[in-house]
Amino acid sequence: MLKISIVTITKNSERFLRSTIQSVIMQKGINEQYQLEHIFVYAPSEDDTLNIILEYQNDYPGRIKLIHEKEAIGISHAMNLGIEAATGDIINHLHSDDSYQHDHVLLTVTNAFETNPEFYWLYSGYRLIDHNNVFQKFQLCEIFYYPELFNRSVVPHPTVFIKKSLFEKYGSFDISYKCAMDYDLWFRIGNDNQPIIINDYLVNIRNGIYSTSNVLSELTGDEAQSLRQKYVSVINKEIDAIKDVQNFGFNKKYFSDVFYRMAQIYNKKQINDKKRALKCLSLSIRLNPYVMKRYIYYLFIYFSNNYQW
Repeated sequence: MLKISIVTITKNSERFLRSTIQSVIMQKGINEQYQLEHIFVYAPSEDDTLNIILEYQNDYPGRIKLIHEKEAIGISHAMNLGIEAATGDIINHLHSDDSYQHDHVLLTVTNAFETNPEFYWLYSGYRLIDHNNVFQKFQLCEIFYYPELFNRSVVPHPTVFIKKSLFEKYGSFDISYKCAMDYDLWFRIGNDNQPIIINDYLVNIRNGIYSTSNVLSELTGDEAQSLRQKYVSVINKEIDAIKDVQNFGFNKKYFSDVFYRMAQIYNKKQINDKKRALKCLSLSIRLNPYVMKRYIYYLFIYFSNNYQW
């Protein structure tokens, strides 16, 4: 039976914390189809955050864990403390102002991993709400393919569930990043690990001035740009390693047809931006997701003389 560890970091979180915890408690299938622990990393607060956690810990002994962070070093450090304390097979970081969207989120996640044991992480769409819990919009999840990370992050962190073994292999969040720590993680794990995409809205993400997710996204800019520059070398090395198409059993004629189609579209200026042309064409190729990224690298080769990061 799989065990899920939910990590919630807190600091002055009393306003929305109860709804976060209740959304976990209401989940179906606990101890029947999966085991569950909810880990709270508590930073010194000036409100009733600690008492709320202790109240639920008393009501659900053994399921709720409390870690005291002696000083608030940063979000990355706090999330890493939760990862270290986790005893589950799968970890989700649920912000203290977000919540699960319905009562079978964890069943959906469990079934996805049990059905696809070769995958190590997943993410989904989400439901955006404001600080009064008023619905704003549904955001569909986007397909994950590694090169798109050099444009933007398509992965909404609160919807991500990751096997702990992946953290053990690639490391936890880089504490040198104040805001883009999750973006950095997608770069590290995404090159070799295709995620499961859940066609559902698993999480309510809060929007507005009170939102943890929103504040982080607004502060990420400079860090995100440095990350893109840092990981360009990953693609360059991969391209060098797979220049011989025949070594991977790929069909040269198929590639020549693809490149010809790319040239047609670009030269006709139906898509003026090379990055967008690359994305649209690569997504049009119907391939096994395990090898899709290698085809995409060949598409990068095609534009290598003109494309500027």
